[in-house]
Amino acid sequence: MKHYRINEKESDMAYDAVLISTFANAEALARYKVHPEHVKVSNYCKKIRESRAFVDFTE
Repeated sequence: MKHYRINEKESDMAYDAVLISTFANAEALARYKVHPEHVKVSNYCKKIRESRAFVDFTE
């Protein structure tokens, strides 16, 4: 499951966008990371972003 959202709050501590993804297991995440469409979007984001943060966790 993937969710894309745009920030609605003005703050110096806020980010503009977020991607929330859920994967069945580590192998599914590994496949996602090299998927051509993900790589294309990732490369674009690298060109336009000022900073980035991420969180990985398992339930």
